[in-house]
Amino acid sequence: MSERLVSWLLRAAIFLLFFGIGFLLSRGCRPDAHQPREVVRVDTLTVFDTIVKNKPIYITKVMERVDTVRLVTVERDTVAAAIPIERKVYAEDSLYRAVVTGYLASLDSLVIFPKTTTITIDRTVREPAPRWSFGVTAGPAVLVAPSGRMHAGAGIAVGVSCRF
Repeated sequence: MSERLVSWLLRAAIFLLFFGIGFLLSRGCRPDAHQPREVVRVDTLTVFDTIVKNKPIYITKVMERVDTVRLVTVERDTVAAAIPIERKVYAEDSLYRAVVTGYLASLDSLVIFPKTTTITIDRTVREPAPRWSFGVTAGPAVLVAPSGRMHAGAGIAVGVSCRF
């Protein structure tokens, strides 16, 4: 092989070596490069709260009707008795409403299990990368002259890129 071909092969090998090292080292430098541009996280929280009302007080009392029943006495006689049937409405704001109907009807206790659902949506929107970018870097440099001699030193590189 000619000396000139060996020189160009050596230059290409050194270029590919440094290109590969730079590629491998730069993979972890930008962790957000492979992230999606928009991240949506939805959290749903369902809570069942317990509310206990002991001896609630009615707000309205209405005489519904009067029922007549026959009662048996001790002497085995039947007597007609009028039983008043009333309707009571228990309510507190919009928390609960209970209706009780009967003779001397009362509500002893009321247990309420309201369901509260909270949905939280977190949306993260990342701005797209700029169309034009400019970069400056500095570091060690290796130069292979056409004569085949290698020179080492410090180098500065300037780059401009456009994203289509």
